[in-house]
Amino acid sequence: MATDDKETLTIRLPKGLKDLVDKAAQHRDVTVTSIVRHALEETLSPAGRMYQQPGFTAAFDAFLEKAVLKPVILLVADEDTGRRYFLSGRILPEPRNQSLVALGRVQSSFGAQDSPWIVPRRDVVAWFDGKPEELRQLAVSLARQGWAERSAA
Repeated sequence: MATDDKETLTIRLPKGLKDLVDKAAQHRDVTVTSIVRHALEETLSPAGRMYQQPGFTAAFDAFLEKAVLKPVILLVADEDTGRRYFLSGRILPEPRNQSLVALGRVQSSFGAQDSPWIVPRRDVVAWFDGKPEELRQLAVSLARQGWAERSAA
């Protein structure tokens, strides 16, 4: 007797549902088992592609660790308003947690450190670090392409 990796499942259906399954199987020229198996597979597996927001990825975690206190640019797409903007500054080790990142802003004209930008990680869509001149060029390009700058001068 040949064996396979299939198991038997016995289920009881209301008569109306059983009639619908029989008709669907006949209409599609497949077995009732095939209809039930397909319905179970669709129900138990994700319907579409799973998406992880960039700010919650391992790649962003690694970036945060290596870029602490370095000049960076964060691209942000505000989930609530739909606005796109970028922030320039330095990644601060505190305050920061699994849902927020802090970005130290440029010194104010009075010499006092402005309060940091607090950015929800769900809104971070891209990030860059590099030399200040490279970041300035990137900022100019982003502004020309419709990204608003939200950095303090």
